[in-house]
Parts: sequence; C-alpha cells; structure tokens
Amino acid sequence: MRFGGLQALSTVSISAAHGEILGLMGPNGAGKTTLFDVLSGNLQPDTGRVRLHGTDVTELSPHRRARQGLGRTYQAARLFADLTTAESVMVALDQERRASAFGSAVVARPATPGFERRQRAAALAELACVVALRPNVLLLDEPTAGFTPREIASFLHHVHRVREMLGATIVMIDHDIHVMHDLVDRLYVLATGVVIAEGPPSVLRTDEAVRDVYTGAA
Repeated sequence: MRFGGLQALSTVSISAAHGEILGLMGPNGAGKTTLFDVLSGNLQPDTGRVRLHGTDVTELSPHRRARQGLGRTYQAARLFADLTTAESVMVALDQERRASAFGSAVVARPATPGFERRQRAAALAELACVVALRPNVLLLDEPTAGFTPREIASFLHHVHRVREMLGATIVMIDHDIHVMHDLVDRLYVLATGVVIAEGPPSVLRTDEAVRDVYTGAA
C-alpha cells in the first residue's frame, strides 16, 4: 500500500481464528490504522487480498463488509453529531432489533462534563453501536486512548464479554503492552509497514526487535 512515495504497508499478512483476540502494536506511522482501513474496505490494497471467513472481500465496499459481519471503531469516534449517546446506540439497536448487554451498560452511564470524559463516553458509545449490530469480526482502533487505569480495566472486561456473547474475533490496536498482555491471545508488532514480530504478549515483552523499534535502537 503506497501513498505517493510512501510505502505504508509492505508484505503484511495476519490471520485470526474464530473467537481469538489479536493485538496490533507499533510506533506511530507503523501502518496499523492503514491496515485497518484495508481490512474494513476504506482503502484498496495495491496487491494482496482480504478474506473474511475464507471469502474474498477485497472488492467489497465497507458497507457490504459490515453486512457480512465486519465491525470497526475509529480513533476519533464516529457518532451522529445531533444525537445523544443513548440515541446513537438506539439507532444501531433499531437496525437489528437486538439488545446488547454492552450497549445497555453504556446507555446507562450518566453524562459527565469535560472534554476528555466526553471523548471517552463517545468511544464507548461507538463500540456499543458496533456491538449492537452483532459483528463476528471486530476491529478496535485504540479504543482506550485517554482512559484511566480503572476505565481500561473495565473496558477490557467488556471486550471479553463481547467475545463471550458473540463469539467474535477481535483485533485491537493499542500502544500499551500491559493492556495487550491482559487482553489478547496473540500480538502482532508492525514497524514501517512490516510485521516484525508475532506471538504471545508475554514473549514479545522481552523481544529485542520490538524493544529496539520503541527505543529507536539501530
């Protein structure tokens, strides 16, 4: 995947089993969000294919991929600007006529003042909207950014509940190895558009290549 002279992704191959939680880490500019854009259909790859449950969906639009069970959240939550948090979730619930335990919990949260609190509430509401549509593959793009440690712990608990309720495969981008250690089954680490390491978080915490990418060592 190129943007002009910039090689954003190169020879990236990831796979996930049914119900598995994968982590995706890497420094800024590593290609993590670009990879999500390719997986969700917002960008078309120059080469390579995207498969969902074994079916080639490379040529499908984001909307059609969503209909096949692919859900995604964004770094900046995308909600209905003129609706409240509860109303945004209700729109998603109405589309499928299904209740979501996670969505109900978010709707029940009281409104809190302050920009950062609103941002966190928006991130939770966006996740509730996506979960309400009952995806079987869920892409989470830095959903805990700006969360307190207590909020992160609560969020991770809800992610595990989503997997239990839906049996969904979940892929999550985050910068915190401790968050990944507490959540994911396997971890991929990207740098300059290439996967440089893959394995259990407990192993990659001490991987020299991973450490060098984050410390800038040669």
